[in-house]
Amino acid sequence: MIFSVTYFAIPDSLRVQILGWICVSTAVSVFASPLSIIAHVIRTKSVEFMPFNLSFTLTISAITWFGYGLYLRDICIALPNILGFTLGLVQMIIYAIYRKSGMKKEKEVGEMKIIVVVNPSGGAEVYPIEEDDANSDIDDVNQQTKGENEKSVDDDCKV
Repeated sequence: MIFSVTYFAIPDSLRVQILGWICVSTAVSVFASPLSIIAHVIRTKSVEFMPFNLSFTLTISAITWFGYGLYLRDICIALPNILGFTLGLVQMIIYAIYRKSGMKKEKEVGEMKIIVVVNPSGGAEVYPIEEDDANSDIDDVNQQTKGENEKSVDDDCKV
């Protein structure tokens, strides 16, 4: 669509300049897109959702394209990459600040068993337990439900 509009509606002398500024706005939007992630990192003090490799690669790409824009003396190439380099540097600095408090490590989940206790009055409770603690947790569930139910959990369900 951009090609069609610029090719048929814009004179030859302005076409390259208009396409250049369209590319500038696209490049700026690419470099500015991680700003919402930066706000989230600062709010949560966690770099969990901001990969360093992406920030580093965007910064290197911006430096390379800026050098190419200087070589050609083309402001449409050099200008957005100055902004890209700056925003990439900001991202890496924020990553360095919050990386210590940063990556939330999820607890490894081992084998899980699920115990379902069905109450004779119609209710049911679900108890997820880890494989290691299965026997002791079943005993705990039995003790909890013995007073509520007339039968023991061992009689009602088997694991």
